[in-house]
Amino acid sequence: MKKHLIYLGIILVIILGFSLKSHLDIKKWKGTVEDYKKTIINRDILRVDANGVYLKLIDDLNTEKSLHKLVQEQNSELFEAIDKEKGKVKSLTRIVASFKDKDTVTDLPDTAFSEDGESIDFQSFYPTPQNPFVTFTGNINLSTKKLTEGWKFEDIKIDLVVNETKLGLYEALADVPDFMTIGSIEVNSLPMKDPSKEGIGNFGFILGAGISKTFKEGYSTSGVGLAAGIRFKRVTLLLEGDTNQTVGGKVLVEF
Repeated sequence: MKKHLIYLGIILVIILGFSLKSHLDIKKWKGTVEDYKKTIINRDILRVDANGVYLKLIDDLNTEKSLHKLVQEQNSELFEAIDKEKGKVKSLTRIVASFKDKDTVTDLPDTAFSEDGESIDFQSFYPTPQNPFVTFTGNINLSTKKLTEGWKFEDIKIDLVVNETKLGLYEALADVPDFMTIGSIEVNSLPMKDPSKEGIGNFGFILGAGISKTFKEGYSTSGVGLAAGIRFKRVTLLLEGDTNQTVGGKVLVEF
């Protein structure tokens, strides 16, 4: 039995060595992937497609600490609200947008002038009278030289979508009305996907070792065994063998 324990210990050391090497390789690969992603994200610029949709890659390589600090630096009111609620920042989006300039010349109808000729009423629309975002109503009193103004604003619909690209990067897509222009989009978030964990839920290799002892009356023996197999989703196929010259196989299904 002692001899078998020594064999088992050696096998376990070998397995642990392979596991440690695999862990270090994954960690190194993950660091390389993050450096590659960071380079692409930093070089990306705001883009506009043929349909007027704005696109910008998302920086999802932040930590909770870095996001918390970023909110504190960029928006103290948001920071105080989050801090008050003891919340955790998951992402921060900043969009800088502006309205397109527009100059118009409009002929005033006769009804715009009062009968005594002392006042003028008029309206202006932005961007168009048919679909205005802003309606301006004005009255000019010529005798008092005063302007009375009225402003009416309609709602603006802005759609923002997060899309995963074929390269595994994430980008923000923003669609705004034609009379608006986006100057910049910055989206910082926590990692949306851990590259080192991709595929773990679907496929993997299994390697293990164990020790056994038979207590059957009149027959007592012990042995050291090895098991190796593959896993696909919830199904595992194992092949086993031990020093008692016994081999076997198992199919395991996770419920």
